[in-house]
Amino acid sequence: MYATLKSNAGLAELHLLLYYDQGWAFNTPFDAPGFGFREIASHLKQVASADHGAFDRIFLFIPAKQQLETIY
Repeated sequence: MYATLKSNAGLAELHLLLYYDQGWAFNTPFDAPGFGFREIASHLKQVASADHGAFDRIFLFIPAKQQLETIY
């Protein structure tokens, strides 16, 4: 879906912003003892390093806390 967006739109870079606070059917962010935002960001970094698709940068964001993590 995004493979040709950058060239078709004449963009220098294509970024993906993932919102951490909007889970399936508007659930609250996932947090459990020993597993939360940091662990999810770490896992996403591993996945994105191998497959980031057409994106030059990927970010994970919690709007309510203004917390941003660079994934790729």
